[in-house]
Amino acid sequence: MFMNLSNNMEQEMEKMQESLAPLMKKMSKYSFASILLVSFSVLNLLSAMFFIDGTPGTVTLLVLAGIGAFGMALNKEKKHYKKEMNKQGNEYIMERIKKSRYLSEGRVSEYVNTIKDKQYLALTSFYNFLREEEDAKKQYLYQ
Repeated sequence: MFMNLSNNMEQEMEKMQESLAPLMKKMSKYSFASILLVSFSVLNLLSAMFFIDGTPGTVTLLVLAGIGAFGMALNKEKKHYKKEMNKQGNEYIMERIKKSRYLSEGRVSEYVNTIKDKQYLALTSFYNFLREEEDAKKQYLYQ
């Protein structure tokens, strides 16, 4: 699934993905539904306003506007789930880093502080941590 990763690193990434899977599933459902509802609403509103002879009924416009509003609400909920997923992913990464037995406390705290300060670098920092931990583990085993 992941390219150029050792077995250990791939297992760690899969564990993180499994912990985030429920949120990703909900987020993708909400995203799909919101795009579908908003598109349906906008296209029907445009066709009702410009291509139907006469004026469209108030009820029709209200229903289509309500469908669009519901779609927008789902989109906002999707954004909430995305933030929650990022938060949980960062928490998982920090907990995993804190459990390291092969890196010094200084290196562990550097990684944790990097993730706290620069959340957009969390996955890159986790990847670097896993590489460094794997190297330290190899050195430990071969001593």
